[in-house]
Amino acid sequence: MKLSIFSICFILLFTACSQDDPPLPPAVTSTIGNFSVSVQDRLANSAKIKWTKPAYNGSTTINYKIYISSSLVAQSLIDTNYVVNNLLPGQTYNGRVVSYTSPVDSSSANFSISVFQSNVNVPTITLETTKFILLSMRENDLSVSLYCYNPDKTLRWSKRNLGNIPTNYAAYSNGIIYFSVSTFDYTTNNASSNFYAINAVTGNYVWSQLNSSIIKDNLVATNNIIYASTNSANVNSIAAYSTSTGSLLWSLPISGTYAIGGFFLDGSKLYFLARATNLQQLYIKCLDINTQIEQWSKLINSGSPSKIYMLNGILFLTCGGELFAYDKITGRVVWSKPGVDSNHPVAGNNLVYKLETDQGLYAYNYLNGNTVWQWNSVGSFFIGGQPYISGENVFLLGLDNFYFLSAYNGSSGLNYYEKSLPFTYTEHMVVGSDIYTLKRQSMNTGIPASQIVIFHTVSGSPKDSFSIPNGESYQPIGIVNSNDQLVYPN
Repeated sequence: MKLSIFSICFILLFTACSQDDPPLPPAVTSTIGNFSVSVQDRLANSAKIKWTKPAYNGSTTINYKIYISSSLVAQSLIDTNYVVNNLLPGQTYNGRVVSYTSPVDSSSANFSISVFQSNVNVPTITLETTKFILLSMRENDLSVSLYCYNPDKTLRWSKRNLGNIPTNYAAYSNGIIYFSVSTFDYTTNNASSNFYAINAVTGNYVWSQLNSSIIKDNLVATNNIIYASTNSANVNSIAAYSTSTGSLLWSLPISGTYAIGGFFLDGSKLYFLARATNLQQLYIKCLDINTQIEQWSKLINSGSPSKIYMLNGILFLTCGGELFAYDKITGRVVWSKPGVDSNHPVAGNNLVYKLETDQGLYAYNYLNGNTVWQWNSVGSFFIGGQPYISGENVFLLGLDNFYFLSAYNGSSGLNYYEKSLPFTYTEHMVVGSDIYTLKRQSMNTGIPASQIVIFHTVSGSPKDSFSIPNGESYQPIGIVNSNDQLVYPN
């Protein structure tokens, strides 16, 4: 039978219409929101990247995988950070982080790792060297000793049985260490003070005042005078003593308050913190040491204050969850920043550096408090003091899932290195090419330190170490450098 062209077309049309078409797959909509990636660090052969957590309302765990160019370098990650290794210094790398819960439910964000600049990625070192290392040690809660070590780690001299409660601060001027130790009688509940001037070269006493009823603390020395906060018969004063004899030159009662924290001396002005004797109010004060006249006094938040620091005529401190900047002439608040923790600030390079727990290291403009740069931590930080400034560098000793030592360019925030430390390290001091730390067996500073460990400033690698006598607790007094300055620990 012959079919006409019309019949064939009709059959084909009927056949097409009489069969059901297979359904199209449904459109896939990701349940994972957008996120961003930042490069936290670019070293010669590696880079640390970190990303924000994307918005997600599902119950399935989000995993992450990382591509460099089109190559998969990591997958099944849960943390929001990763160190990319095996990079070449002269290359720029482009990549992406993919967040996913299944092969069809994902979101991605791109990143770029720039060329490593070797000429700006090495900390520059200052030129001073170490003359003496000074430590105080309290043994079995009964006796305070003072140790002086040479740069070659040998013990230069020691002084034993000085008292049982060390001063918060020692002072140093013209080769003499001024050191006060209180002696507390647990039977009578009375306290007295021993006041010493010790030649740093020989360890010989220049003079000593023993069993004084006046408790001396917060020492600072300049122009042949030692300034101290004192307490005698419940009278709190600021006092001045002769550096040559230790004799009292003058004493000024500070009615209703007592001085706390380290003194900050700038020319003829002494800045200090004073708490009201009822413990309710806290003040920052300015005293003219030439005239013994108080210049100004400002009430600040209650709480535990930090030390006082100064940069270009502005005083900085934290207290009660707020960072304050004061004009040194008038005491006027130049700016303040609430919502910070109690970690100490340090100031230099026209910036104020401060560690914010669970957030990271921040650099604030010293004139207005605006954030210039920040280095975010992966976890929470523990700090055995505060960031330490040496020249244009900032060094940080802390805890971020592990103990670490890190170094930054103070102006840009560029991270030079972050070195994992296998033990607990607290208190660090930077002198030239050396970073001195106390190695402890526990994060508790009351646990005896076992070694002084020295790290290299440029690389952060261990350089040297030496053992120190076992004691109940150690308090680094500081390091006298080749400029004959006492470098205090942070």
